Amino acid sequence: MGKREKNPKAVGAGRMLAWQSRAISQGCALMAIGFLSVYCTDTLKMNPALVGTLLVVSKLLDGFTDIIAGYLVDKTNTKWGRGRPYELCIVGVWFCTWLMFSCSPQWSTVVKSAWILCMYALVNSIFYTFLNANNTVYMVRAFRYEEQFVAINSYGSIISMLGTVAFNIAFPICMSRFATSASGWSMLMAMFAIPLTIIGLMRFFFVKETVDVDVVDENGEKEKVNFRDVKKVLTRNPYIYIVALIMFVSNFVMNMGVNVYYFTYVARDVSKMGIISAIQMIGIPAVIIFPAVIKRFSTAKLMFVGCFVSAFGYAINFFSGGNMVLLGIAAVCYGVGSVPISMLINLLILNAPTSMNGRECSGWRGPWDV
Repeated sequence: MGKREKNPKAVGAGRMLAWQSRAISQGCALMAIGFLSVYCTDTLKMNPALVGTLLVVSKLLDGFTDIIAGYLVDKTNTKWGRGRPYELCIVGVWFCTWLMFSCSPQWSTVVKSAWILCMYALVNSIFYTFLNANNTVYMVRAFRYEEQFVAINSYGSIISMLGTVAFNIAFPICMSRFATSASGWSMLMAMFAIPLTIIGLMRFFFVKETVDVDVVDENGEKEKVNFRDVKKVLTRNPYIYIVALIMFVSNFVMNMGVNVYYFTYVARDVSKMGIISAIQMIGIPAVIIFPAVIKRFSTAKLMFVGCFVSAFGYAINFFSGGNMVLLGIAAVCYGVGSVPISMLINLLILNAPTSMNGRECSGWRGPWDV
């Protein structure tokens, strides 16, 4: 029997793992920042209203840095590629996250506020923003076929989901043991930051940009996005502001650490967060069948169903108190409900670029359209 030929459209296990490594690291960093509010109020003894104000001010910066980051990524042209160099921002994410949780309680309120605001802004408005801005640009230059994009954003999500679930199981348990003082918080964050930074750099080292998908004009020159194109998108596409508002509210609530407060003061045991995170793994089969579901239902319907299921889960959570059975059911609901949104966002960007007068505003077309 002859040797089976390798499918050129297959991603491969090793490459898939390397690509998803940064998603694991970035997702864990986001989860870690969710503990910031409880750290500030319970360990640094800061006023909750002040902490909330600091987070809001930092989030307002995101709207400006998102535009700048997208513009800079489009203008980048190095020997490493266009999107790949910005993978190094994962180092900044974890370093500043560690610094964020290394604030001294002895500092004045003004100094503590300035420190938290600066570190939080660097993580969310600078490093995290560039990691989001480069993701699609990097992906279309590292993979050639649409089937690969679907595999990465569907089956590949299982890898990143397992990584973040493992973090959500381990971190609350370690938190209950180590995070009993400011120095304990710093040590705890370093324990996770060092290995997760190394994991997050695997994509940069093992996945290269090998596909040229730049749009070429009639003179044979590669087209570039300028601020005039950005202005057209911002003034003619009102849906951008709707999505921006949704993302702002979602990220703001997530980073408030509501879940941490819930298990600390309502469930009375923060380590139970780890158990609930483990229960969420029941929803992983939904990720496996999702590629087949995408072919049968529209994106809008899938997202609507996902939002409804998640809302139902959080409603159960609201009335659960410390009941682990109800908390587990709620976790499965909002875990499964989040799958369509998290998996479809990159596919939406790839398949529906905004066009202005026949010109692609993202600076490229999908590789299957070239």
